[in-house]
Amino acid sequence: MNSQTYMLLGWLSILTSGVIYTLERLTNAIVFVGVNVSDEMFSAQPGSPSLFGNWFFILFLFLSLWFFYNSKKVK
Repeated sequence: MNSQTYMLLGWLSILTSGVIYTLERLTNAIVFVGVNVSDEMFSAQPGSPSLFGNWFFILFLFLSLWFFYNSKKVK
């Protein structure tokens, strides 16, 4: 593989990890609203997931860093 292929795979991995993290936060917010509406109790803040709580996010993040490293190594 050439340098551009590694760069493309790196950016796709970063994009994938961002989408996974965003969907996790969105799901958490929807569940928070659903629980508050059903219980008629409103708390101040939803419990948001930590940045490194999802293993797929970590996997794609490190995979993207590996692709970027290999793109520089191939040049």
